Amino acid sequence: EAQVSTLRVGASARGGALTVKEAAQLLRVPEAQADALLTELAIQEKVQQELTDQGGLVYRFERLRVAPMPVRAPSVGASQAGDIEELEAILEPPPGQRKRGVAG
Repeated sequence: EAQVSTLRVGASARGGALTVKEAAQLLRVPEAQADALLTELAIQEKVQQELTDQGGLVYRFERLRVAPMPVRAPSVGASQAGDIEELEAILEPPPGQRKRGVAG
């Protein structure tokens, strides 16, 4: 829903958490309405309620976790083996010079 997306963006700009007042300002709604929405999100476990060191209540939005895509190395066939050897020859430094970043 659009309101939740707005709150997530606003929270990410504020370290991941919002107060009711900040949520109301972002959504341009009364604080009571923002409080009701954040409370409902907490009940649905979409946000976590936390107390600040000053005793205030904030609602922490979990960061979206994107699962990494598996990376597969391409299989090397006979025709590709020659390409690899050609690349290795190009990447090798001229005789008498050492590769950068390699102690020797």
